[in-house]
Amino acid sequence: MRKQRLGRLWSVALAVCGLGLAAASAEEPLGVTSRPGETTFRVWAPNARAVEVVGDFNGWKASAAERLSLDKATGIWSATLQRSRPPGAYRYVINGNLPRRDPYARAVAADGRSSLFYDPAAFSWEDDRPAGRPLDDLVIYEMHIGAYHDPKPQDGLPATFYDAIKRLDHLVDLGVSAVCVMPVHEFNGSHSWGYNPCDIFAVEQAYGGPDGLKAFVKACHRLGIAVHLDVVHNHYGPDNLDLLRFDGTGGEREGGIYFYDRPGLAHTPWGPRPEYDEPMVRRFVKDNIMMWLEEYRVDGFRWDSAINIRASRNGADPIPAGAQMLDDINSQVRSRFPHAVNIAEDSMDIGNFHGSWDFDFHHQVVPVLTAAGDAERSLGAVAYALETRPVTMARVIYVDNHDEAGKINGKTRLASEADPSNPAGDYARRMCGLGALLTLTAPGIPLILMGNEFQESGPFHDDRPLDWGKKQRHAGLFNLHRDLIRLRRNLGGRSEALKGMNIRVPLVNRSRNMLVYWRWHERAPGRPLVVVINLSGQALEEEAVPFPAPGPWDTLVDTEWARYGGGVRQEIVRPVLAERATGKVALSLPPYSARIYALVPGAPSPAAPPAEVEEEPGATRKQAVSLYTGLNLVVVGQEKTWPMKLTKDFQWEGRAEFQNLENAELKIAVAEGSLFWGAADDWAVPVPHRGILKRRGGHIRVEGVLDGAYRVRFNEDTLVFSIEPAG
Repeated sequence: MRKQRLGRLWSVALAVCGLGLAAASAEEPLGVTSRPGETTFRVWAPNARAVEVVGDFNGWKASAAERLSLDKATGIWSATLQRSRPPGAYRYVINGNLPRRDPYARAVAADGRSSLFYDPAAFSWEDDRPAGRPLDDLVIYEMHIGAYHDPKPQDGLPATFYDAIKRLDHLVDLGVSAVCVMPVHEFNGSHSWGYNPCDIFAVEQAYGGPDGLKAFVKACHRLGIAVHLDVVHNHYGPDNLDLLRFDGTGGEREGGIYFYDRPGLAHTPWGPRPEYDEPMVRRFVKDNIMMWLEEYRVDGFRWDSAINIRASRNGADPIPAGAQMLDDINSQVRSRFPHAVNIAEDSMDIGNFHGSWDFDFHHQVVPVLTAAGDAERSLGAVAYALETRPVTMARVIYVDNHDEAGKINGKTRLASEADPSNPAGDYARRMCGLGALLTLTAPGIPLILMGNEFQESGPFHDDRPLDWGKKQRHAGLFNLHRDLIRLRRNLGGRSEALKGMNIRVPLVNRSRNMLVYWRWHERAPGRPLVVVINLSGQALEEEAVPFPAPGPWDTLVDTEWARYGGGVRQEIVRPVLAERATGKVALSLPPYSARIYALVPGAPSPAAPPAEVEEEPGATRKQAVSLYTGLNLVVVGQEKTWPMKLTKDFQWEGRAEFQNLENAELKIAVAEGSLFWGAADDWAVPVPHRGILKRRGGHIRVEGVLDGAYRVRFNEDTLVFSIEPAG
């Protein structure tokens, strides 16, 4: 049976009458509310014929007083009992035979069948204060509660919030400023990543329930650590999901008042999609976000796959109501909780989030760190990852996260990917160290997957708790992470440059696999940092490295210092001085190592790094380099190609003319041969567009109509592709 649309009609009628849904319900919270001598139940079920509440308090049999009444204007059923909030379990029964947990319940019984009464105001917060951090001070630690610190790993149960509290001293020692907790919405079973929520307002009982989460937040705040929650609102379930067909309407396994039932909208790859066109569903999501802020005092959110709220088919088909809901909620959070941060998983420069995870940083950097040989390392890709800058929001950057290292996705951690045969060895240490250095010195908000700071290996999973013995066994890598985090947060007062967004890459030496970049803050252009990286298995001897000022320059970090697990004695390091004539320093670096330099206090500072690195006098510009004699832009399925021109090393540009071409499919192809580059995924892209292609990838599907002249660019080294109208 298709679901009825009465709920939608009631909401529209409210708006037409000038009442407005928010105004009508602002004073009437859904779920269970209580005061001395009185408990009220309110639940949205517009198509139900009858609703009653049963539980331990009435022997699971409703009396007349426990049968709810319907407000036909809103579709909300309610009843007020003349008693204080009872203990124990409860649930609704709809139409006499449909048991349903309370969608707004804060806790779920151990058997997963009933909701639990819970008083949100009973927890003692004492003198707790928010621990919100400005964006430029965020260093985020991604944590899975069930696998972070498990003192009894053989008991078959996940670790809890209380177990995690006992290891928060580790985060203080490490120096991170925020922890991003993977989803803790109630889910089916006891072990999960958390991306299968069945009770959105409830906290997973296996982790310690609502009081456990509150205790965790309170403990983090006392240590100055902000808490961000990973929240899932692009889909729910699919298992043990009472929201499906909640009031008896909907298809056999889909739909109902909370979900779409239209093909293409009803499902995501992970579960049914909430119906954002329904005002009460939008309220449900908003109320959930406000609950975490008001009742749990969290400091921010990571929104799982926000793009699947804004659109279906991986972003191809917009859902305007979903996009508007996100913008409205983000605006309310900014207004009511100015310390809180909203970060999307996959919405760079889309909407009004504070930031978004940057997939490209990982996709460009990690293949370089895990390449089979030095000849396969693309330093141009690293330079691209460093220099990429979003327009409207901050980017969150990482070399590992739960997805990129996760067992479910067939992935593993960086240490194991870099050296599968010996992830605990020295080569893996060096690559993990370089990954940490790139993450913590590039513009953006760094994120560290739990355990990577002490060379944890193998795939991440909810039943693989961290091996805390590795913190001692890999103390060198931990020390490097700690010192890099101190620099990133400028806790020593000499690295404000890393809190800024400015970067320049004056040297990419592909023959030596050497990379140099300068970082500075717009507030202090005269106090830059210089980062020098050797991504080669050969030591670099007396290489000329450009510096933005003569110096002298102190070495703040050398990844091969003994305290980081290397063989260089820190006490013999001396400041270096650049030649005034060339602005360069002759440096020697061990294999797979890096250094960070800062001006000695009191040394002359540059007014600002130069706009470009000047060529030596008399130098002759060499011909642009490419691996191919020619590249073309190709329209798939047509006999039309446009030749591209090599404008500089590995960079191709072209101009294409189209006449009302709908839903074009494109690729970049070698002029003579079968090699081509296409899309890395199946998303349709709007124009203008900029992204990363894949060797022998799928067709680049373009949304809408191409009409007129377009400029196309492609870098064969970094695989960056762009298309935009020709101005």
